[in-house]
This record gives sequence, C-alpha cells and structure tokens, in this order.
Amino acid sequence: MANQWFEERKDLFFRDLVHSFLESKIFFDDLYQYYKNNDTIVFERMDFWVGSEIKKGPLWNLKDNCHNIFRKSESKINLSEYLFDWTLGSIFHEGMKLKEDVYQLEVYLPSHDKIDTSKGAEEIEEVLEEYFAVIDKATRNLDAEMESMKNLFLKAVGRLKELLTKHAHNGLLVRFLLENKKLIEKALGRNSLKEIISSLYPDQSESAYFIAGKSCLKGGWFKKAKEYFKTALAINPDYTEAKKHLKEAEQKLSPGRNE
Repeated sequence: MANQWFEERKDLFFRDLVHSFLESKIFFDDLYQYYKNNDTIVFERMDFWVGSEIKKGPLWNLKDNCHNIFRKSESKINLSEYLFDWTLGSIFHEGMKLKEDVYQLEVYLPSHDKIDTSKGAEEIEEVLEEYFAVIDKATRNLDAEMESMKNLFLKAVGRLKELLTKHAHNGLLVRFLLENKKLIEKALGRNSLKEIISSLYPDQSESAYFIAGKSCLKGGWFKKAKEYFKTALAINPDYTEAKKHLKEAEQKLSPGRNE
C-alpha cells in the first residue's frame, strides 16, 4: 500500500526534486563566487545549507528525497536516474566535508594575540606549528572541495537534462518549468528553458503548453488551463486536441461554475 501511495505521487515528488535541485545549484553558485572573491566561506551559510541529522538543511533533504524517489521505486531505474542519484549523493558528502573544514577554519583558527607566550614560548610555538599545519590542510581541502562540488554540479545538470526527457508526460513538472523561467535560467543558464522544452518535445513546443493545460484542467485551475490551451493553439492553430480541451475549460468557466 505504501509503495502504491508513493507511485501515485511520483510525478509530484519528481517536480519538487527538480525545484530543490535548482535552488541548491543557485545556492552553491553564490557560495562559489563568494569563496573566489573572499577566499573564505561563512560557516553559518554551510550550516544552513547542509544542516545536521537533527535539523536537516536543503542539501541534506535534496539528497534524501532523491534517494527516496529512485531507490524506493518498484521498477528498475535507468542509467540516468542512477547517475543523477549517485551524483547528488556525492555532492552531499562533499558538502559535509566542506562544512567541517569551514567550521575548523572559522572556530579553531589559532591566534598569537590571544595566547600568553611569556612562559614556555618554545613549547607553545611547537604546539602552534601543529595547529597551523592542521589549519593549512583544512584551507587546502576547502579549495579542492569547492572545485569538486562545482564539477559534480555540472555533471548533475547534465544528468538532470537527460532525466527531464523521460518526464514529458509529467504535467506538474511541465507547468513548473513554464512558470519558472527566471529560476531555471539563473540555475542552468540563458535559454536553458527553451532548450529543455525542445528536448522534451522536439519541433512540437505546443505540446508543452497542452500538457500543462491538461494538468491545470485536472487540478481545477480552469482559467490557467484556458491560457495554456490558447498558447498551444497560437503555436499550432490545427492542434485538434487543444481545441477540444480549450472548449472544455471554457465550459468549466461558464457562469455558475467555479474556477
């Protein structure tokens, strides 16, 4: 019963996964730019993004949700799904290491100014050398981890685009894509929405609006459905199915009926 409940809502969960991934990609891009400009990362931001076992952050939840979608499925997952799940898991574990190194640098960085060196100066300097060796290692780790996460996110973007082509039927996803152009292009680059729609519906962009319209119609969003069907017909005036569903949406909007 639990698996049936999950399978019936898989389209919704996948849409939410895409949304969460885009937001995490944007968060990391901002983090990376800040690091390049300042040679440091604020621990508070990493703590918010990664979180902990008790209070999971957006990146932790993204990893968990991805595992739930692809590892709890009753059917076998394809290679793109497996690699996307694996890549997000790798991003999360790099994020955990990054968070620990940022914490070490922010909280445990030793300072001569705060240590009384009037007695046992030689011993203190010896100990400080060990501390600075640890800090130096954390600093070098920081750079390697940031570059690793950058490369992993680039790979995840490629896998996501492959995955999206398998979800052309997902009206909830298509609606999200069409209604969030700014978010998508901030995360994936200029013209990325157009490229995604073209990959989902080669030479038939009107199909995207038709699928979105059907989703709205099913959910009771009749006014929005009407807009989508009209857009589909503006692209392809001979789209018979869009004409039929437009008529249905208009009937639902007739006086005496709720939207």
